[in-house]
Amino acid sequence: MTAPAAGSWDLAPGNELIIDGSEWTVETFEPQVGKVVLVPVDGPTWHTSVRELMHHPGRRQSTRTRRDLPAASRGRQPKAMTDLTPEQQLTLLRLAHLHEVETGYLSGDPLLAGPAEPRPQYDPETLLRTDGRARPRETIQPLAQAAVARHPGPYTTLRRQNLSPALARALVRQVHGFHAAGRTEKANVRVASRDCRFGIEHVPPFLPRHWYDEHFAGFADRLDSPTSYTVRHLRRAASLKLAEMAVSTMGKLRPQMAGGGLWEDFEMRVENIARRLDDDQARTDYQRRRLALTDWQVPAGHWAALFDDLSPRFSRMAGQDGQLAATVLVWTEITQAEYAHSPVLTGMRRAGADTTRLIDNITQAYTPVNRTATVRALLRGRLETCAASIAARIDQGRPPH
Repeated sequence: MTAPAAGSWDLAPGNELIIDGSEWTVETFEPQVGKVVLVPVDGPTWHTSVRELMHHPGRRQSTRTRRDLPAASRGRQPKAMTDLTPEQQLTLLRLAHLHEVETGYLSGDPLLAGPAEPRPQYDPETLLRTDGRARPRETIQPLAQAAVARHPGPYTTLRRQNLSPALARALVRQVHGFHAAGRTEKANVRVASRDCRFGIEHVPPFLPRHWYDEHFAGFADRLDSPTSYTVRHLRRAASLKLAEMAVSTMGKLRPQMAGGGLWEDFEMRVENIARRLDDDQARTDYQRRRLALTDWQVPAGHWAALFDDLSPRFSRMAGQDGQLAATVLVWTEITQAEYAHSPVLTGMRRAGADTTRLIDNITQAYTPVNRTATVRALLRGRLETCAASIAARIDQGRPPH
């Protein structure tokens, strides 16, 4: 039986949910950011999002706390398909068939796909397929271009209509691996480039190094004239592509990936990361981490404890200079973002302050030869341990201090 629609759910604190047969109680609900904290009968709390909860295939609202039920019905087993009359069951089957015709899935939702769904004859990916291989975009784009060449009026009218996400993705223009977002792109084709179980808050602004090493190993060497900045550009582009997958929304890489199927290979590698995020039930909320650290700095006392014994051998990091550099390095590690976008540097630039010395201290920490030097390596290790501890606190919903 299909789970209740999201609109009928009551996530007020104290209400009970049944997830995979286990009872959970809503502890807190923050509708403004779509966050929910659930508490089980026995075990750790679960920090999740409304999006993830609504797409969970094994969830339903407990009848014991449902206010839309008569008092006599609360605490009883919910109605099942076996309780329906034959006429009602036939009606539901017809409705499911309409969903399948329209979306390819009996439930109407690709994130709630049943076994062997979608069936080949209803698969959205086989739209207008004639040879068993062409994807919707590869089939529709030539037709769309021919339609515009003959008479642009009907095609323009079509792009103004309500389109399914699959058709919108097939119609939208692509420029160097990304959906075009110019003035000619109507709002109804500005859709997420795939169906995702993860949200934009789970996408780090700068692809973590260990993700890059796992999925992009050797890729930079295949680009035309790679430089020392190519890996940084790839990590930026991969995060942008993940963000495009999650919500609707490259100059440096454009000449380097001009041929040889490199853009297609790049998209395939990012797709592998997206699938990993889809399957991850404990995704990191990088948005929460960034918000928690907006006004945070390494406390002076903590910095003294971390650094005082190293000060004689690394004098340029002593005092406030080192404290600010440490704040940026810890922020970068926790948020997996680029240090140039840290609140400390952003605030200094807005105030017109000179950032040269601070940036020099930070970049020395990233220089490969310095990362292996005894003093710097020891300091980086301490800062990474500090960052891991603070990140764990934020992920648990606690303040960073």
